[in-house]
Amino acid sequence: MLEELKTFIQVVKDRNFTKAAKKVNLSQPTVSLHIKRLENYFDTTLIKRSSKSKEVLITKEGQLLYERGQDLIAGIDCLKEDIFKLSHHAKKKIVVGASKTIGDYYLPPLIGAFSEAYPHVQLEILIENTAHICDMMNEGEIQIGLIEGIDPYYDFIRDYFYEDKMVIAVSNQSKLVESPVNLSDLNDQVWISREEGSGTQEYLNLFLKMHHITPRNVIVFNSNYAVKEAVKNDLGITIISECVVSHAAFDKELTILPLEIEPKRNYSYILPKDKVLDEDVEAFIRILKEYKR
Repeated sequence: MLEELKTFIQVVKDRNFTKAAKKVNLSQPTVSLHIKRLENYFDTTLIKRSSKSKEVLITKEGQLLYERGQDLIAGIDCLKEDIFKLSHHAKKKIVVGASKTIGDYYLPPLIGAFSEAYPHVQLEILIENTAHICDMMNEGEIQIGLIEGIDPYYDFIRDYFYEDKMVIAVSNQSKLVESPVNLSDLNDQVWISREEGSGTQEYLNLFLKMHHITPRNVIVFNSNYAVKEAVKNDLGITIISECVVSHAAFDKELTILPLEIEPKRNYSYILPKDKVLDEDVEAFIRILKEYKR
């Protein structure tokens, strides 16, 4: 009935079926049919043709429909625009879950590169530890997850996007800075660790096991900043992403120990299985893989 109403309004404006038909891009018989449908719907006569001319005469009922109809069409157009904006906005938002090291140190410049290439896409970044990011992915709370560790409880699509260098950080007061260090020298030390469920703690446990290192004690913190500050204040030593402590080492607030090995781990992105990817998420993954620190 909306198209019939638009045709009727044009006929009233032009007072002529032929002119109105050209403007609405319809044949004159179709215009007449639209008017007839409206008259049947409202059970009244809306337009009378003059017997002496081609001009049409608008009844009182037709005049009322013309006035109210214009408001109705305008309201529907506004509604259509609002729905489009809402729908368009919803399609152009990506919710990204990132583990703490990635979210705090790796992601910010990458977000800048993505936003420059895709300014129409809104990003929402949720930063938690690796285990929590996997839980959020499983619950459908995020569209893509960026993690450091491996969570064995879920079956996601997974791919690597960056190789992260890990370093041993100690305080400037530590005896370990006084002479060259072997892996065996890392035995019987107090180790500073991230919390359970973090990729950094997972790597620490793997590193200690692989190199048969037994800690004297382990102190746990739930943030990279707290780990860095604990090491700086000589509470213990840690293995952590180089990006977390590189500035502190440059400013001589702590020391990065040279080792005969170069510990590394991979950053991964995870996606839900059996789900078609939004084109904006695919674009984010392309930037993720192409981006160079």
